[in-house]
Amino acid sequence: MAFAASLPVHPRASTAVLLAWFVAVLVRAVQERRWPRMGFARAIWVGPVGFYALHVLGLVASSDGAAGWFALEVKLGMVAVPLLGGWEWSRLQEPDRTRAGRALVAAFGWGLAARFAWSLLRQTVAAMETGGLEFTYAALSHPFHPSYLALYFTVWWLFVRPAAAASAAAGVAIGLLQSRAGLLVAGCAAVLAAGSRARRVAAAVLVAGMVFGIAGAGALGRLRLDAAPAAAGTGSTGGRLQAWPAAWEVLRDSPLGVGTGDVVPELVERYEAAGAEYARVRRMNAHSTYLQTGVALGLPGLAALLYWWGSVAAYAWRRRRVVAVAAIAAIALHGMVEALLELQQGVVFVAFVLTWGAVAVGYERVAEAASEPE
Repeated sequence: MAFAASLPVHPRASTAVLLAWFVAVLVRAVQERRWPRMGFARAIWVGPVGFYALHVLGLVASSDGAAGWFALEVKLGMVAVPLLGGWEWSRLQEPDRTRAGRALVAAFGWGLAARFAWSLLRQTVAAMETGGLEFTYAALSHPFHPSYLALYFTVWWLFVRPAAAASAAAGVAIGLLQSRAGLLVAGCAAVLAAGSRARRVAAAVLVAGMVFGIAGAGALGRLRLDAAPAAAGTGSTGGRLQAWPAAWEVLRDSPLGVGTGDVVPELVERYEAAGAEYARVRRMNAHSTYLQTGVALGLPGLAALLYWWGSVAAYAWRRRRVVAVAAIAAIALHGMVEALLELQQGVVFVAFVLTWGAVAVGYERVAEAASEPE
């Protein structure tokens, strides 16, 4: 529960929790004199472990060893979460397993609410002290990236069965964050959820909340969505339109990848050749999980990524955990425009959704259905 609650509190909070969790597992193993047993199915943990192993191999091909080691450190959560989670799941009895999903989602939701409430309070106090409104998208999401925090809200909304008030609050938060990627994914999630009669009202309220949040940002004079056009080569959209062609060129020229640590230097060379100043000055990564993986690890890396996400989605689908499949789809869509596995706040969240989200969320409903007489 502490891990789920820590995810939205601070990007580095989950690191401390994972470390304490690992120490607890080791102490328990010593006391019991046996190595922990894996409780998750192979579909849950084989993919991330294999994907991480490819990054380790990619370090060999990297000329920038320091950047490669840093990338491995950032991505360590994609292995730690499924392994630690699997060991913990193996110890849970059936009654505890049926309660785990709801408890995890509730802990994550409360952490998310605390994070955003604190940001609103901090900016309100600052406005009272300075006399100036600073409800910018970056100020509201700090220390998280607005796009990532919007994804957090969307996935939480998918995982729960929210009342109208909770849907409205999530929508307003997503609207205030003003991440184009976040709005796109949340809108798609609402359309998908509207296919279920039970969630139709919640989906409509979520969208209404998003519109209200965007309007509120405009009323505060901090509307970001009407920023400089992409053609100007500035802003997040313009930067992506410079990064994507450059990444595609690198992948085309190096189908086996350039190595774990050499992604940014290779992209910067392409930016310089194309005169893409915005991306060059900021040393942008590929801003796409798929292109970033392709540049680093080539086609084998892309295949490993798709296997990981696809196998977990298939696992959840076979067990009728539709909300988990929807959450994975949201991550997959968001990954088209954001390199989700390059920051700690993305790695641990994706690992959380593709482990505990796929296994525990909805477990109690599947268990209840299995116990019903035919």
